[in-house]
Amino acid sequence: MAHNLNNIKPAAQHVLVFGPPKSGKTQILANLAEQGFKLIWFDLENGSSTLLKLSEEAKNNITLIKIMDTIEAPRAHGTIDKILKGGVFKICDAHGTVDCAICKRNNIFDDNHTELNIPTNHIEADSNTVYILDSASQLTTSINATVTINKDETYKEQFDDWAAQGKYLNRIFNRLQTSPNHWAVTAHEILAEREDGGKRLVPSIGTTNYAVNSAKFFDHVIYMDKVNLKHRAWSATSYSNNVITGSRLDIEIERMEAPGLGDIFKGIPGIPSNINSNKQQANNMLNNISNNSSGNKLSAILGAKKHDLK
Repeated sequence: MAHNLNNIKPAAQHVLVFGPPKSGKTQILANLAEQGFKLIWFDLENGSSTLLKLSEEAKNNITLIKIMDTIEAPRAHGTIDKILKGGVFKICDAHGTVDCAICKRNNIFDDNHTELNIPTNHIEADSNTVYILDSASQLTTSINATVTINKDETYKEQFDDWAAQGKYLNRIFNRLQTSPNHWAVTAHEILAEREDGGKRLVPSIGTTNYAVNSAKFFDHVIYMDKVNLKHRAWSATSYSNNVITGSRLDIEIERMEAPGLGDIFKGIPGIPSNINSNKQQANNMLNNISNNSSGNKLSAILGAKKHDLK
């Protein structure tokens, strides 16, 4: 039987937030807890100290899973790959590993683990819960370590290694793309060359070629940076040809007085605005950022290409 769109709850939203370090990515996700969302936070980079700034009520809305991911023990890859299938999992508090063999061998697993019951279909999914993966860039490192785990330090990655990395990333992000649960993923940024020889800021996920196409797995791609000592965010598809952004709900986060992700996970569509005003706003932003360190970076990418926005 076909679904009547007026009678079903909003679809799960899958969001990618990327940008340079200290640009506000963790904070904008953490603020969801202040809005009453329940967050299941997978910390791959030991960057969860930002969460300590939240109110006590917000902290109670967060379940933190710290995954101790290293080159010698790339645990993030295995844990994320498993939990994206959905189901009931016991993850050790010491390492962030599902059914951790080390903790069981040391007889500390039973008293030191977190149990998660992750819905496997949209009927069971909780629209007030968001799963956080922080970050996809570290996940890439973890997969690299898995692929080359038996190689010594002098080993140089080969084409087969990159192909294997892409295979694992595809499996993980295909599962995320079809997940019935809300997901938010962070990533760092890299510069990728466009076909016309220009440069574009894209999420640092996998190889450069993989990064260019990684946005296809997400409903919303948000870019963040620090401008004039303030954290700023952009999501309009028409924001710039040189920074990959977009929203399937037409949400333009840059137009919000206080940028946040609450409307996205509530499934509230934005109001498509006049494309010329988008271009003017982007041009204004280019002018505004030209006098700070963050602006210097983007000016090098975008300054010579303002004609793209006219």
